Amino acid sequence: MTSYGIVLLCSCVISFALFLLQVRRKELSASAAVLSIPLALIFGALFAKIVYVLCFLDFSMLDEYWFEDNFLRLNASEFSVFGGALGVCTGILTACRIGKRKALPYLDLYAPCGAILLCGIRFGELYLNRLGVGDLLSEQSPLARFPFAVQNEYGEWFASVFLLEALLALICAIVFFLIRLPNVPGIRFELTAFFLAIQAIVFLVVYILLRKVVVGPIHRTNETLGRITGGELQQRVDEREVTEFDELSNGINSTVV
Repeated sequence: MTSYGIVLLCSCVISFALFLLQVRRKELSASAAVLSIPLALIFGALFAKIVYVLCFLDFSMLDEYWFEDNFLRLNASEFSVFGGALGVCTGILTACRIGKRKALPYLDLYAPCGAILLCGIRFGELYLNRLGVGDLLSEQSPLARFPFAVQNEYGEWFASVFLLEALLALICAIVFFLIRLPNVPGIRFELTAFFLAIQAIVFLVVYILLRKVVVGPIHRTNETLGRITGGELQQRVDEREVTEFDELSNGINSTVV
């Protein structure tokens, strides 16, 4: 079993074990909770695959092997985390419907457990080649430090987007395990889902800004330097968005002149 598989398995065991303990403590039906586990795993894997395929659907590749290549190829990096979360919730809802139980109390109990599962999945994705790892950072960057970045075997630093998301998911799980909320069915589930969605959106925005303000200018500067060293002395660096890049552009351009 791969490192990612071990992390995923441990995360599932911890997540569902805590869920069963919560169900027992609240004196809810254990049969519905036990039934929800295999259904959550089945629906989770199925929805994760479907959402991934739909998000990366290429109509130019719709041939006779399309279904086999997309749905039957079990590559660990070809599953959607958000599709998996939707599938897990569907599994719990289905189990409650079969057992004729109200679903919201079970969703409330599983919400922080699901955040722990998300933490494990995001952390484990660091082992899937470079999945979950952002752009290359310079060693001088203040972000080129753990846990904001991770190093590869060559000592290069890459932004660890999903590792930070894993840490925040763990914090979210701990908070919603400990916090006392009003006795309103569904409120713990809704708040957990809301904060996990917000953190995903925040990371997306931060990643886009980081790419635009820091990583993009570095790449463009390196490309221009490559042309200059190749003999194109008329090339100029023109990165003016940040003071440091403006000074760097002036320094390179004055050197070439």
